[in-house]
Amino acid sequence: MQDLKHNKPQITPEQLKQLLSLREDALNLKGQSSKRKALINTTLRKTSHAIEFLLVKLDRFVNFITKKTDKDRNNVAQAARLPILFGIYVIIFLVLIGGLWSALAPLDSGAVAVGIVMPSTNKKTIQHHEGGIINAIYVKQGDKVKEGDKLIELEETRIKSEHENILGQYRNFLATENRLIAERDNLEQIEFSDFLMQDINLPEVAKIIHTQENLFRSRKEVYNSEKDALHQNIAQLEKKIEGLEAKKVAASKTAEVYQDRLKALRTLKEKGFVQKAALLDQEAKVAASKSDVATTEAEIAGIRHAITETQIKIINQQNKYIERTLTELREAQVQTASLKEKYNSLTDSLNRVIIRSPVDGIVNNLKYHTIGGVIGHGQTIMEISPINDPLIIEAKVSQKNIDSVHEGLVAKIRFSAFKSRTTPTFTGKVVSISPDIVQDERQHPGQQQDNYYVARVEIDMDEFNKVAKVKNLELHPGMQAEVQIVTGTRTLLRYLLDPVTDTAFKAFREK
Repeated sequence: MQDLKHNKPQITPEQLKQLLSLREDALNLKGQSSKRKALINTTLRKTSHAIEFLLVKLDRFVNFITKKTDKDRNNVAQAARLPILFGIYVIIFLVLIGGLWSALAPLDSGAVAVGIVMPSTNKKTIQHHEGGIINAIYVKQGDKVKEGDKLIELEETRIKSEHENILGQYRNFLATENRLIAERDNLEQIEFSDFLMQDINLPEVAKIIHTQENLFRSRKEVYNSEKDALHQNIAQLEKKIEGLEAKKVAASKTAEVYQDRLKALRTLKEKGFVQKAALLDQEAKVAASKSDVATTEAEIAGIRHAITETQIKIINQQNKYIERTLTELREAQVQTASLKEKYNSLTDSLNRVIIRSPVDGIVNNLKYHTIGGVIGHGQTIMEISPINDPLIIEAKVSQKNIDSVHEGLVAKIRFSAFKSRTTPTFTGKVVSISPDIVQDERQHPGQQQDNYYVARVEIDMDEFNKVAKVKNLELHPGMQAEVQIVTGTRTLLRYLLDPVTDTAFKAFREK
């Protein structure tokens, strides 16, 4: 027994604390379970009482409707029964009608966009290619102008001086070119260009033409005199040839006579009638006559050679004249082309000294107001908002709506400047949509990018004008408009159920 007592397991204080803690947890769980059961019983009891209460009320309501009389119904309730029944029937009827309308009546569905009224051809930006000093300002902000009206005039002194200088050089070289063409083609007179002839009454132009005509005549006279001298030399040589030819003929005939006489003397010599000395003397005469013929032929050949050389001189003179003329003509044409380009450029600059309106419109965003101010190269001077161009609306279409928006869709338009209570909604049509998104250039750095598509909406002006005449309305560029682009039709029931079905679709979607 003592051994058993000594072998009894010993419980440490820590183990005892753990056992007590477990016992306490078990008691707590048992208590919580009892509380949960009590709560469930209480909830069931209250629910049962509520259902019983509702059933009693529903039974009384059904009895009130179905039974004309009831012993538990007081006189006030009995008297109010018919009006209450009538109201219930009216409510049921309205609910049924409203339900049918919401299920069947079509309502427009569309994409809502904010837009700006603007001319169909956009604003005209007025700039100047070279810039310059302002000499006069003819308009102010908001002025109405017509096409071709003066807007601003720039200082023209420098351009005008350079233009006159280049014009004088151009006229000189052009007249020189006309003269050289006449010399090249061996014309009797110069055919001056229309550019010169249109200003023939100007003293400076008349002087240029007179100078070129004198030069043309003098050069032609020098050339012709040199050529005539050579031709006269040829004529003189040809006359010498004629004389020598006659001399040759005479010498040839003399030689023939001497030859015939020599033959006769030789016959007589053979017969012994003449002496040898006479025969030798005759032979000498024959030889001398033949020598005269040969000498004359040599002189003729020499003169013919001189004629050939003179003819070559004439050809060389002509070639030299033509070559010199062509060289001068090429140089003149190069100078004329260069000066013409400068002249046209300066003429264009001079014409642009007065800046004119390209269209009928209203002056907007005028940036210069000071006489003597400097307009920089290519800088914007002002804008002209056209007034005769048809007005359209550029609307910003959200990216999420672009799949349902396309050209040809009908649009409903409201203008924020008009009273919405008295002004109806106007009709329009989508005529174009930008092929890609557009970024808002006016947003500040760091802001989230506002990207959208630009839809150009054409306003039904016939409809607008009918209302405008009655209500004295007028459209102006820059007015804000609310645009609803009609993309289809849906019933009211679909409007109410679509969010529910979409939410349910997302909620029950399997991951």
